[in-house]
Amino acid sequence: MTMKKKLSYKERLKLIENTLGIGEIPWKSFTPGIYNYCDRWCERCNKTEKCFLYFSEKKEEEKLKDRGINKESDKDFIEAMKESLQKTKNLVEKIADAEGVDLVMTPEQEAKFEKMEKLINPERESIVQEAKELQKEINIFLKTQVADIAEKAEAIEILSWHHYLLYPKIARSVSSKLEAK
Repeated sequence: MTMKKKLSYKERLKLIENTLGIGEIPWKSFTPGIYNYCDRWCERCNKTEKCFLYFSEKKEEEKLKDRGINKESDKDFIEAMKESLQKTKNLVEKIADAEGVDLVMTPEQEAKFEKMEKLINPERESIVQEAKELQKEINIFLKTQVADIAEKAEAIEILSWHHYLLYPKIARSVSSKLEAK
């Protein structure tokens, strides 16, 4: 694989702006990678003003609203998700093309990848299995609770939000540890 050239930081930011189509982005306002610690509960986050993900999602919501798309509707939510994934795919392809990276694996690379994927599969780790089971148990518990009990309402709301993150966060952490080995 021969690389054309590595994009400069400014070139990459410009490519992102052009691909996302949300206008000029105030890059200096954001803390790089802050969204990597995100629990996706922006309403309770005190770091939204530093988060590029929050900024870009708000801009996208404005554009969707202008087009009459309401993300509260399942059909519109799926449409918005498709658009977001398509933009991400386009961005990855444009960066790869600009830097001369071929995204298609050779059969040898694919075999090596599949072998590595089996080695770093977090599903084999007991902590990941336990997190998955705990997530299921909490979900069952939450479905049996009466959420309108005043003293439990906030705790149940918090638990119902965060229990979905338990399994993927632990699995990703274990996967990173296995990759490092």
